[in-house]
Amino acid sequence: MELHFQNIFHFFTFSVTASRKYRKFCDFVTSFALHLFSSCVIFSLISGILTLYLYFSAALPQSELFTISGGGIPVETATVQVHMLGEFSLVCGSYSIADSDNRSRKVWLLLAYMIYCRRHSISQDELFSLLWDEEEGSSNPVNALKTIFHRVRSMLDGLGDNMGRTLIVRRNGNYCWNTEIPFTLDVEDFEDLCKTASAQHSPQRKLDAYLSALELYQGDFLSKLSSEPWVVPLNAYFHNLFLQTVRNVLPMLLETKRLKEAIALSHRAIRLEPYDEDLYRFLMQAQLDLGDQRGVISTYETMSDLLFSNFGIMPSDESKALWREASRIVNDTVMDLGSVREHLQEDSGPGGALVCDYDFFQAIYRA
Repeated sequence: MELHFQNIFHFFTFSVTASRKYRKFCDFVTSFALHLFSSCVIFSLISGILTLYLYFSAALPQSELFTISGGGIPVETATVQVHMLGEFSLVCGSYSIADSDNRSRKVWLLLAYMIYCRRHSISQDELFSLLWDEEEGSSNPVNALKTIFHRVRSMLDGLGDNMGRTLIVRRNGNYCWNTEIPFTLDVEDFEDLCKTASAQHSPQRKLDAYLSALELYQGDFLSKLSSEPWVVPLNAYFHNLFLQTVRNVLPMLLETKRLKEAIALSHRAIRLEPYDEDLYRFLMQAQLDLGDQRGVISTYETMSDLLFSNFGIMPSDESKALWREASRIVNDTVMDLGSVREHLQEDSGPGGALVCDYDFFQAIYRA
């Protein structure tokens, strides 16, 4: 094509030199020919660039070309954030899915297993054992597994178009999580922060790292799947790591007089471990230091009832000492005669046995 337009150019040049009569006309034709020739060169250059782009685009992996609908966020810049401590949820950009919906337990079980075991491919036989025990079984496990994977992928599409097939892929007949997609997992971040804190020599840096770890712990590991055989040991491990972290943090908060934080953390830990006397004792100490003596007494009574009704045991001497200190301060408060009479006024109801805790009974017995 280039040679063809060069010939046209020479032809019109010859015409210009051969005929002065039509000089203006030939000048116009010559300019047009030059413009047409330049346009063809530019067209050829653009065509070459487009060809190279299409060639290299075809050579790129599918995941690098994928974009999430609704925001045009490339997958390589959109991180999938997975939370397994407390509610099981996945977040990608402005999209999220969580196990609070009514989907099948097996769907969430399969997804959790694929994510936690993402560093290796998983065979069909391994998934059969995960989803169906020997008694339950399945008449056609292959098709049943395909159905569950279809439901898992459909659920993952809630994070963006085609995310289901982008995140879960097949390799050599096995299933695996696509590790090329940027990814964070709260249980791993929690464990890493605990290790970082324990290695710190600076008390302030140690405390900051521990507190950052505790912010991630919003509940026990996969709490809705806690009865699954593979979840049980992990659930216990992270639960114990949380309690140990709390026991490390509370003395530091008490020492630095961050009493309200200590009280809030104690209450939070007690909700997850209601029979741990150490947690109650830390709470009572923080309440006592804050001047909340009645809070100390209430905490002690709650703990004492739980321990005695569930295990038949009484609080330790350390806990009793805190209770006595709070009771002494409350009882030393000056009361007018009218208040004393009001407190000593007996109900007019029927009499009966006196119900009291062991410490009060012991004090009456020794009086």
